[in-house]
Amino acid sequence: FSLTGGSGGATIDYVRLFRQKNDFHDLVAKSWVDYSNNVRLNLGSELGWQDLGGSGVGASAFVDYDSRPEEHFYGIGPETSAGNGTSYKMETTTLGAKLTYDPRPTMGGKIFFNYKNVNITNGEDGGRGIIDDIFPRDSIPGLAGDELLVYGAEVRHDTRNQRELSTAGGLRRAGLALNDGIGSSEARYIKYEAEFSQYFALGSPRRVLAYHAFAEHNDELGDSGTVPFHQMAKLGGYGLGPWQIGRAH
Repeated sequence: FSLTGGSGGATIDYVRLFRQKNDFHDLVAKSWVDYSNNVRLNLGSELGWQDLGGSGVGASAFVDYDSRPEEHFYGIGPETSAGNGTSYKMETTTLGAKLTYDPRPTMGGKIFFNYKNVNITNGEDGGRGIIDDIFPRDSIPGLAGDELLVYGAEVRHDTRNQRELSTAGGLRRAGLALNDGIGSSEARYIKYEAEFSQYFALGSPRRVLAYHAFAEHNDELGDSGTVPFHQMAKLGGYGLGPWQIGRAH
């Protein structure tokens, strides 16, 4: 449990809560909630197994809800304009399953399948324009929301001494995912991601030099495939970054 400056979060591990770790040490059963004041609400649950019989193999299913009440949007590419500053609210509900393989503590990989529903509405403007008034729905891919099926894989090498606020080690991660729109969605693209971080303690754990890089690229598929604007790589703002990928994804 954590609470800082109007933001906080909590994770409930049901296996530990009901003192079943000795009998079901491979079981994963947890729920979480994270809240950042006026920025983000995230909650979800996961159920499955990890490191079955010491094999490194695990599998789980999860549900995740993410709400961002004031995402900023100025247009796409060369059409971007500060004079067209708007905001929108994005709600994402994800149902998914994953198969993981972690043969060693520092190595990991997974394949996953997700159903993702993205709802886009007008956000808390904060003095900005209303997105529906400035950008016609047919001019921006994904402005009416999307339903996506996501098929992906990821490999990683993680030597961090802590998942949060690390003081040593680093993380290398690479993944790709096919995103296929269903229903009225015209989305069809492949998302590539790469992440690198390294942490160096400068004489004391209180002084840490950290290097972090994250890259993303989306490739449209076919003549009619599109990348929804809310899933595009972005720089600045609240945005989607490697720390906002989600606990169970």
